[in-house]
Amino acid sequence: MPEPRMALIYPSRICNHNCYYCSDRWDNKKVNSFMDPEQFLKLPKRIKDLGAESIELCGGGEPLLHPNIKEFIKEAAKQGLKLASLTNGTMIKDELLELVVNNFSYFRVSMDSFNPEIHKKIRRPKAACYELPAVLENVKNAIELKKKLGKSIQIGLKINVAFENADDIYDSIKKAVEMGADSIQIKIARNADEGEAPVEKVNKVREQIERGKRDFSDKIVILGNIDKYNIDHRCWMAPAHIFIDTNGDVRICCYFQFREKEHTFGNAFESSLEEIWYGKKHFEVMQNIDIEECNKWDCKYFNFNKFLKEAVAEDQGQCQFT
Repeated sequence: MPEPRMALIYPSRICNHNCYYCSDRWDNKKVNSFMDPEQFLKLPKRIKDLGAESIELCGGGEPLLHPNIKEFIKEAAKQGLKLASLTNGTMIKDELLELVVNNFSYFRVSMDSFNPEIHKKIRRPKAACYELPAVLENVKNAIELKKKLGKSIQIGLKINVAFENADDIYDSIKKAVEMGADSIQIKIARNADEGEAPVEKVNKVREQIERGKRDFSDKIVILGNIDKYNIDHRCWMAPAHIFIDTNGDVRICCYFQFREKEHTFGNAFESSLEEIWYGKKHFEVMQNIDIEECNKWDCKYFNFNKFLKEAVAEDQGQCQFT
C-alpha cells in the first residue's frame, strides 16, 4: 500500500445550510457534532507523519464551522501541509478570511445560484447571516485580499444543478467571471430527496455550459460534469487518500452512504494512522469494494479514474516516455 497523497477530513457534521440534495443529510442527523477538538488539532502532525502532503477540509457539515478551525489551519501550516476546503462560504470572513487566503491552495464555494431566492430555496440557510448576500460578500473580500497580497490561492464556485437553477447556468458563469473567480464547476445534483432536474433541463444545461465556454474560456476555468461516468474496475483513487470522518472513523472514501460498515477499516482516535493505513483490514476493505454500489453515486473520483484508465491502463498517455 503506497503512502496516501492527501487526507480528506470532515471536521463537522453540523451545517448552517440544509440543501435538499445533500447526500450527507442523513448521516449529519445521526452524528450532528464537531470533531473532538483535541483529536482534531493532533491530526496535522499525524497526517504529515503518515506521508500525506495535503489536507482537504470538507463535509459532512460545513467544515469551517468547527470552533477550532483557526488553530487547525495554523498547525497544518506549521507542519508544511497544503490546505484546501469545499465550503458554503458563510464563514470565510474576519481572521479566518486572512488565514484561508494566506494558507490555502484553493477553496470552492457551493452556492448554486447568484439569485438570492433560488439560493435560499435550494440551500435553505438556517439564518439570514448565512444567505447569499453574505456569501457573495465573503467571496468578493477573499478575491480582493488575494489580489492585494499577491497570493496564488485558487478561488472557485460550484453550481449543483437542480430543478430551480437549471435555467440560469449561463448567467451564473457570466457573474462568476464578473466577480473574478478563478473557476466554476457545474455538476448535476443526483440522488436527491427532491428537486432533481429533468432530462430536458439537463440538456439545456449542457448548451449553457458550451455557450459559457465559447464566451468566457479565456477568463475562467469552466468545469462541467454533466454526463455521469461509471467505472468497471477497482477504484484507483482510494489508495491515494485517507478519509477521516467526524467521529474518527477511517473509510475508503466519502461516498460510503448506506454501506458505512463495509467502507470503514479503523478509527483514528483509537489507533495510529500507520496501523490503520497499512493494516490487514484496509486491504480487505479495498478488495471488497462493490463497484456497482459506487456507480449509484456521482463520485468526484470517477473522472480521475477515467483519466488514469486512458492514460495508464490503455497506454494512451504512453507514460513510459515521460
